[in-house]
Amino acid sequence: MNSDQGTFTKVLNNIKTILECLAILAAGIWALFHFNIFEVGEAKSNFNGSVNLKLNRWLDNKSSCIYDFEVNIENTGKQTQKFDHTRYTICKIKPPESKEIGATGALELSGECEDQPTEVKMNSDFIMGQAGEVHPGEKKQTVYTFIAQANEWPWKVEATGYADKEEKIIMFKGSDWQFCARPNER
Repeated sequence: MNSDQGTFTKVLNNIKTILECLAILAAGIWALFHFNIFEVGEAKSNFNGSVNLKLNRWLDNKSSCIYDFEVNIENTGKQTQKFDHTRYTICKIKPPESKEIGATGALELSGECEDQPTEVKMNSDFIMGQAGEVHPGEKKQTVYTFIAQANEWPWKVEATGYADKEEKIIMFKGSDWQFCARPNER
């Protein structure tokens, strides 16, 4: 009887040890997700970015517009997000295919660039400061200024923030467009 009782006690101790290990493992997994230590896809889902193109002023002597190109970002998540770089694109928008009288103009804009766009890649520390970090709840704004010549079709700006050098992980993307013409011709 003693040997049966000893075997039974060993089996119970083994089951107890296994259950304790499973409980510790489950508590660890719960803590990772509950305290946002490990969030799948947070960089995309908890990050907002917007791009605004605003006319600063008209240059009569150059028949050009000076634009302020604003990039606003906000980290709505619970983890600090790091940028590798942001790519900016500036171009004239391609006119619509239909050039018939009565074409709706701006309503038919393709959003495609007419010529080769101007692209600029900016390192994260130059853009956002603090080595490209955006902390939880933090909002940042960067403003660039450029000159665009008057044109029949609008100018488009686009900004895409990347978390990696290979440009596979997009943090935010935004674009905006505006016509550039003498103020009394708009």
